[in-house]
Amino acid sequence: MFTQFFILFGAMFIGFLARKIGLLDDRALAGFSKFTVYVGFPMVLVHNIGGIALTNDVLRSFFLMMFLSVLVLMLTMLVSFLIYKFRKLTQGEKNVLEFGAFLGNSGFIGIPMSIAFFGEQGLFFMVAANVVTGFAIWTYGVHLMHRGTHSKITLKVVLKTITKCLLNPNIVATVLGLLISLLHITLPAPVSGLLITVGNTAMPMSMIFLGASLAAEKISGLFVNKLVIESAVVRLFLSPVITLAAVYFLPIAPMMKIILLFIMILPIGAALPMIVKELGGNEKFTAKNVLLSTLLSILTMPLWMIVIEKLFQ
Repeated sequence: MFTQFFILFGAMFIGFLARKIGLLDDRALAGFSKFTVYVGFPMVLVHNIGGIALTNDVLRSFFLMMFLSVLVLMLTMLVSFLIYKFRKLTQGEKNVLEFGAFLGNSGFIGIPMSIAFFGEQGLFFMVAANVVTGFAIWTYGVHLMHRGTHSKITLKVVLKTITKCLLNPNIVATVLGLLISLLHITLPAPVSGLLITVGNTAMPMSMIFLGASLAAEKISGLFVNKLVIESAVVRLFLSPVITLAAVYFLPIAPMMKIILLFIMILPIGAALPMIVKELGGNEKFTAKNVLLSTLLSILTMPLWMIVIEKLFQ
């Protein structure tokens, strides 16, 4: 476990240092982000999912994982709703805090870490959970950001939401990988090699991006905002504890339990500020929540991984 964490957080530190000394700027980071999201991770998913023998049992496991992910997300949504419902906060703050409670960074951190720690099976279940999360963002997330406002969810918003879901790069890559496996397509060796080679850049690039992003922000001011601290506590401690209690005694495969808990120990999704901005919410407040939860996750994730190892492996 130490080796995997050293590699992942070492890459993050390299990104942090590169930004501090001026080797990486905003333009470079934007390129890193787009390449990883639209090229790196999709290639990883196509290669890994396309190489899985999709028997009936494997497919049942995939859809069961999706179903369980729905239940875990709904539980998290309910708990976060109850936490903030009766608080004297603005509606915008409540919406963002509830959004962050269920949306983890399953892309930039979740995919590379699931590969590093749990292998092909872990990635397979992670993908099933990510499909559910992707739909949750553009359905319940859209509802959240319109809740308590004068704006209505129009047909245009609904169509845009559907398009966002269907054209999500990871969902497209997942469907493509499933088709390759279901149709028993054997990719030519050069194509397979290309997918592996380019896909292998996704993990280091995503961690370098995260490190460089942290270096660009003023961290000291985060610890004086009680709501931002509370958001991190809910995401990194409360949500995992509730999920662990919910899944521990379920009669399912240990790897399913691991991934269901794993998606809840991740910090708030890095894409949340952009999503909130697009939906008319408070982008700056959201960015602070993301930044602090990401920073604290450097400490909390290794602790939770020890818990996972002791309980399930």
